[in-house]
Amino acid sequence: MREFDNGPVSELRDEALEELQEMTGSGGLGSIGLDFGRECYALLRKRRPETVVETGVCNGVSTLCLLLALHQNGHGTLHSIDFPFYADESLAEFKRATFDEYGGAAIPSDKSPGWIVPDRLEDRWSLTIGKSQRELPDVLQETGGIDVFLHDSEHSIPCMFFEYELAYEWLEPGGVLLSDDITWNDAFETFASTRDVQSMRITNNTGIMRKSQ
Repeated sequence: MREFDNGPVSELRDEALEELQEMTGSGGLGSIGLDFGRECYALLRKRRPETVVETGVCNGVSTLCLLLALHQNGHGTLHSIDFPFYADESLAEFKRATFDEYGGAAIPSDKSPGWIVPDRLEDRWSLTIGKSQRELPDVLQETGGIDVFLHDSEHSIPCMFFEYELAYEWLEPGGVLLSDDITWNDAFETFASTRDVQSMRITNNTGIMRKSQ
């Protein structure tokens, strides 16, 4: 989308990403690719959702792209859930607090989840800290229904199925479920095959399905 790559939106995006680059170096600490970020942005600009939920914030690249779209739309709220893993934290300890496996990324030890998001975008953002299996049911209950859901938290089969099933239940008819890192296992395709999905598309490592009307 042209406005994502040029103009005020791209300037705001690049300002935040430059800070991430300076902090983490060329290797980074994990984030969605900009191609997927662009796709998320375009989807929200086109659909103009009222309620968006994402799991997995980390440094905030996906969050940034979603909030940029909501900011341009002039309405809508993003509800994010994150159980942060810090760069200096014990992976073994973190894994004990999650599902069977861990798939995720780290945050600099002196930062908070979504730290790259500019203050001016935070008025459309609600962040909940905790594990999705504890926090997602309450977040969805509070929204009363969602238009878009993005999974980008722990990429274990138990976690992905848990989030897909719960989010799909709360998706409005025609709502969209997105997932990153679907090639890590077959959870996305297996789940889609058991639901009345109006359309499904897989591009590289991401998947998008639309709930039937």
